[in-house]
Amino acid sequence: MELPSRKTGEKMLITEKEIKNLLKEFPTNSWLRKYVAYASKLTTSPMAYHLGVGLAVLSAAIPQEAGTPFAGGHLPSTFYTIVVGRSGDDQKSTAIKIGQKILFDVDAGLIGDKPASMEGAIESLSQKEKQILFYSEMGNFLSATKSGYGEQIKTLFTDLWDGTPQQRAKSGEVIRVSKPRLNLVGACAINYLESFTTEEDWHGGFLSRWFFLHAQRERSDSFPMRKQVVGREWLVTSLQKSKGEDIGRCIGITDDFYKLWDDWYYELEKRELPKIISGLKTRIPAHCLRVVTLLSWEIGKCKGKTYKLDAPELILSIKVIEMYIRSIVSISKTLCFDEGSRIRKRILSIIKEKEASTYAQLLSTLKISQRSLNESLNWLSAADKIKASSFANTKIYQLKQ
Repeated sequence: MELPSRKTGEKMLITEKEIKNLLKEFPTNSWLRKYVAYASKLTTSPMAYHLGVGLAVLSAAIPQEAGTPFAGGHLPSTFYTIVVGRSGDDQKSTAIKIGQKILFDVDAGLIGDKPASMEGAIESLSQKEKQILFYSEMGNFLSATKSGYGEQIKTLFTDLWDGTPQQRAKSGEVIRVSKPRLNLVGACAINYLESFTTEEDWHGGFLSRWFFLHAQRERSDSFPMRKQVVGREWLVTSLQKSKGEDIGRCIGITDDFYKLWDDWYYELEKRELPKIISGLKTRIPAHCLRVVTLLSWEIGKCKGKTYKLDAPELILSIKVIEMYIRSIVSISKTLCFDEGSRIRKRILSIIKEKEASTYAQLLSTLKISQRSLNESLNWLSAADKIKASSFANTKIYQLKQ
């Protein structure tokens, strides 16, 4: 088995063509393949979003006991998806709502209510251990949980990704959740990830649990669904049927799987990711195994009393995970957590958009001290990012080509 090729170069955003080519490799009876094709006809949202949302819908529908033996334990099938793009331009919420409506028709009881507190989340899970939450604007969630009391919810979600049992005391009683299976889907504008996350979120455990897909809208349609779109009934009834069937117990892994896994795993270990997202690297294999489990289940490989994970599904999963890796690298290029970096980023943006080009204009637009501006301009000049020229005794700043 050959290791799936890895994209190199500057191209990072996931394209429609890549998603189409990937889905052609899926079996014709794949629910995910048909879901992405269906959802893509309803909206011009990037197809990558439908791939991420489709995986989340599958994670909500897969039997609660599903999972993979790994590192001496049991890796649950819980899945946290976040689609990232430009604010207003990429129709992130639209893509999420399509999956939410499909799942509502499959089993409305799987969709939970967004908790206002950690205690509320645990109590909700004690009543319904398996559920999925949809956040059409993750910026609001990230803002509310950045610090203070709301940060406890973020800590809880970090634990729940691993299926960690939970408990809390209430009115003298202990509320326990022995096998929580919480799935999350969110949409976030790229600028909110910088504004409402901390460096610790990226280096620590919270954001490493999320499966990111970063894309931009390529298609345009003045009135989607002008023609009738078929396929919804099959998606609903097919997932209802699969959801109602027992899942076998994973008893092992084939030799072909191990060979491909080893090649990919050790190659991944050698890769250098941007420092700001380096903490996410250790979770990548776990993301891959969760995708393997979902793909194996949705095409019927997990039926019967027992089953083994095999290489064909791993090949597809690695290709999906490589899109995740490219997404987090792409997102990392926009992240700045210290004030100096943010000022320099803003200066480059202002000059690029020609909102200002002279020292006085930059000072007026940025509303910062002369000292901060001087330090930033000197840094950018030394880094060969900008150049200064003089005209009528006025310095004009331009981007360095």
